[in-house]
Amino acid sequence: MATEKDNTKVPSKKTSKSIITNKDNDLSTLAINVASVWENNNQITLLWKSAAQFKLDAENYEGMLGSKKNKTKNRPQISNDLKKCNKAIDLGISKIKKYIDADAQDKNEAKASYAKFGIVHIQSNYILPFDKDSRAQALKLILGAIKEFGYENKTYGTAYFTPLIAEFNSLVETASNTDKSISTITGNKNELKKNLLLVLNSLVKVIQANYPETYKTELRAWGFQKEKY
Repeated sequence: MATEKDNTKVPSKKTSKSIITNKDNDLSTLAINVASVWENNNQITLLWKSAAQFKLDAENYEGMLGSKKNKTKNRPQISNDLKKCNKAIDLGISKIKKYIDADAQDKNEAKASYAKFGIVHIQSNYILPFDKDSRAQALKLILGAIKEFGYENKTYGTAYFTPLIAEFNSLVETASNTDKSISTITGNKNELKKNLLLVLNSLVKVIQANYPETYKTELRAWGFQKEKY
């Protein structure tokens, strides 16, 4: 016997926004605003964190976000410059291989000569390593090998490779230092973020306890306006 299908929809639960944002930039704005209000309000206190200490934390957090943004925005350009440099190096190596092939008596002799330039066999090709550290080691061999084989004055000789090798080493160092700096800033920022959230949540509870009937208005006055984030 067929039964009538129940099409009654279960009301979906509304997900309410948290009164405290977790987004970095919004959290920074909220912390600065709260710090400003708390600095002039002696009625709200926490035993383990003063208004002055919180203000300093909020300012430091804002500074960390700015530093990370500045470091991060330059990283794509470094990667692009390194890509161009590697392309020029690969072009030079392809020409060096032609010099070697023309001078070698056979393929075995040519392959043995490739190794002196840091050229390795990857899949079906003889090229420089892709990995930046391995490539850096290979590049140390090139200028000496160019001199040994008498290619100094060729188009893709000493004058071609000397500035490229210097540029590669400089870009790799800059990229490494930038990545380390971003990683350090991010780690410090995340630790400070935990502290800011802990203080803000504690302040919300204290305000709610002190203003049981008007806490919503009071929270808005402090900067806790979730519609803004």
